Amino acid sequence: LHVRMPRHVENGQAVAEFLEKQDKVEFVNYPGLPSNKYYETAKKYMPDGGCGVVSFELKGGREAAEKLHEEVWKLAAIETHVADARTCCLNPATSTHRQMNDEQLKAAGIPAGLIRISCGLEDKKDLIADIAQALEAI
Repeated sequence: LHVRMPRHVENGQAVAEFLEKQDKVEFVNYPGLPSNKYYETAKKYMPDGGCGVVSFELKGGREAAEKLHEEVWKLAAIETHVADARTCCLNPATSTHRQMNDEQLKAAGIPAGLIRISCGLEDKKDLIADIAQALEAI
């Protein structure tokens, strides 16, 4: 992992910064972003960066997330893995938490439009291009 983690972190940071600038994205949760409430804590305790996992909420909720899954991921697998060599993503509302309706998801702190990406070792430019083409389709 000491060889792979710097690449996961680099990719996670790049993807988070890209997503934060997108109009179709409601919010991005990644501790390496200055806008994140845990940014200062993350800098203190994770000086080399945190991880490759980025979560974000799409404007448009469950419908937008479903559309993203139809269009996205030329590179990524739609799976629950984290820290895999390949990028994996999922929408909890349509996968791990599919038994919950939108009100139950909200009560659990899981927006229906939430997407979680575990950035793999691919080139960050390729990851961003893949996400960009999927966002364009929404």
